[in-house]
Amino acid sequence: MHNNSVKAYKSIFLIGMMGAGKSSFGKYCSKELGYQFVDLDEELENRTGVKISEIFAKEGEEGFRRRETALLREFIEKEGFIV
Repeated sequence: MHNNSVKAYKSIFLIGMMGAGKSSFGKYCSKELGYQFVDLDEELENRTGVKISEIFAKEGEEGFRRRETALLREFIEKEGFIV
């Protein structure tokens, strides 16, 4: 795929298991494509001021997924991101 053909996408979302290399691949692609890379876990920690582990401890997986989904919905509407 050529760089200009990828620009047809508003943003690119990487999914996979923890430790699969999404962040490393996303950072590489962001440099190659000129998109901004966002790690949802890091973004959530920055916005809440607490670690993901604390969110899990206080709110459980359901609370974490609710927050993660809300953040993901924000980025679905934006352009030029690799999430």
